[in-house]
Amino acid sequence: MQRSDYGFVALSLAFLGTLILLPISTSVMSVAGDSTMAARACSANLFLLAMAETFFRRHARRLDTSAFGSNRLLLSPLMLMLLFGAAALVSLAWPAACPALWSMAILVPLIENRWGLGRAV
Repeated sequence: MQRSDYGFVALSLAFLGTLILLPISTSVMSVAGDSTMAARACSANLFLLAMAETFFRRHARRLDTSAFGSNRLLLSPLMLMLLFGAAALVSLAWPAACPALWSMAILVPLIENRWGLGRAV
């Protein structure tokens, strides 16, 4: 935290802000079921959360490159951003398929462990 700046604090608050919205979008999804609007809201929230994490990690790495080792810290949030972005696009035509796409996020840690990528030292 000695090397933090305003960008780091702003990205941290953006990440926390999208995290705070997660229970709201989840409750909308549970109440509305397979509606297009609920699937869009939840997919958009998950996409914004993954995007905020990507930018947060990128900025933290820029502030102190030696603290994170040589691992590629952006692999997991980029994969999640791609997955949830695809779910947001799928929600436009087929909202019932979104929960199946969201559940594929469980594979991200398996991919990281398989190739040894994504974790800080």
